[in-house]
Amino acid sequence: MLDTPSVYRDTKEHFDIKNMYWLTQAIATIVDEHPFRYSASVEELQMKLQKANDQTAKAAYDAAMKCFGDCVETGALQIKLNY
Repeated sequence: MLDTPSVYRDTKEHFDIKNMYWLTQAIATIVDEHPFRYSASVEELQMKLQKANDQTAKAAYDAAMKCFGDCVETGALQIKLNY
């Protein structure tokens, strides 16, 4: 990773709905008093976030494995130890 998305990185001291920290705090403030009233919405969000997280993790792993394979293949051509 070269950078963190600004919606996560640029947290302001005061409420800013365009920032993930404050957005999640706003959701928590609404849900806090009546968790069962909002449980379907929260569970839907959790499922969508989990799916997105799984997809991102797999894409990152696949990209890292491709990079690793490329490095091994390139390095194998330069190995001094031969069999």
